[in-house]
Amino acid sequence: MPDLLWPPMAAAEGGRIGEVGLILAAHYDLGQVLRSQALTGGRINRTWRVDTDRGVYVVQRLHSVFGGDGHVVENARRVTDHLAAKGILAPQVVPARSGRTFISDQETRPWRVMTFIPGNPAPDRTPKTVFEAGRVLGRWHRVMRDNPPKLLSVLPAAYMHGHPLVAAQFQQAIQKFHHTDKYRHVQEVIAALEDQLAAWSGRNYGPVGIVHGDPKWENILFDAFGRGLCLVDLDTIHLGYPVLEVADGLRSWSAQAGQEPLAVDLLEAGLAGYIKEVPDVARSIGRFLVAGLKRVVLELILRYLTDYFEESYFFWDRNMFSSLAEQNLAQALARKTVLDQVMIQENDILQMVTILTGHQA
Repeated sequence: MPDLLWPPMAAAEGGRIGEVGLILAAHYDLGQVLRSQALTGGRINRTWRVDTDRGVYVVQRLHSVFGGDGHVVENARRVTDHLAAKGILAPQVVPARSGRTFISDQETRPWRVMTFIPGNPAPDRTPKTVFEAGRVLGRWHRVMRDNPPKLLSVLPAAYMHGHPLVAAQFQQAIQKFHHTDKYRHVQEVIAALEDQLAAWSGRNYGPVGIVHGDPKWENILFDAFGRGLCLVDLDTIHLGYPVLEVADGLRSWSAQAGQEPLAVDLLEAGLAGYIKEVPDVARSIGRFLVAGLKRVVLELILRYLTDYFEESYFFWDRNMFSSLAEQNLAQALARKTVLDQVMIQENDILQMVTILTGHQA
């Protein structure tokens, strides 16, 4: 199997040095640019693979959602330096000639350069590959417990698992649209979530630590043999609940087509891989995991329903949906199917978690 590109995107155009080559020449000492290739498939940042006579790099122009201060880049540098010091593979931030971790364009949008890691995007979900995904996340959390770097606070609270702002924004949207056809169209869906919303506040999800923030299947890089290499896409690093991140990872890794109901055998494989790397937290994970799984799925539903009302999500697939409202409602209903399945199979999942972690969840 040949090495593919990280990020796992299709090439949009290639061969021309263009704007990216000029930026690198002006601000970086990376050698002569031989080839610059724009990559498509990412929903947030603009990304290029750049080949020089000294190596291969990934260049990104960050989306405005991350602000113009470059803190998201600095967090990535601190974390990847820490990972590298512990012998854990990760793309490294390449400093500019000035020593800064990023440069800004005329629109004050940060640009960053990171090392290219040869590898393959996520393969098919199987117990073996999902086990490997669990190990990759487990290594991250284990290393981040050992004298972790200090982070700059940059991530909007609404993107953090376990933060009350997600529900607050949803309630604000309901109040705003309560007398509209939009609300009446989803009224039954919202009513079906009332019991879960009632249990939203006051939950404890264990200790806090540095989390990746988006451990979805597509953000894990594998080698040619299906072994997990590392996490990529380092824009959402923050202080959060590792157990909720495990739950979010398991949710993504265990859905065969990304949105289908979860496969319990894949949940088991992912959790087993995680525990192999951090066996000392097994009981803590067992205590909070099932509640955490319901929490992260519910959060996704609320976010998509909020975006259904506000039509504010920044990526709209016009080939599949006639509007942002239609797209976001479809996403919310897909996650609602997953939540319903978790509720139905809760006893089976609890039993699996108990066997693996030794904790009666």
